[in-house]
Amino acid sequence: MVLKLNLFYEMLLAEIGNVEPFQVDLNLPGRLDASYVDKDGTKKVPVMLQEHYLVL
Repeated sequence: MVLKLNLFYEMLLAEIGNVEPFQVDLNLPGRLDASYVDKDGTKKVPVMLQEHYLVL
């Protein structure tokens, strides 16, 4: 499952700008067999954040 978030902000001159979108990917770390060991010693799958830059 991938969640895509678009954030908007108001610039100083009251123009609406778009912050670059980023995605929260819950599947790719498991497919890559990525893991970490938590402080209690259990193996967990991380959450991946992907950011996309747009240059205009």
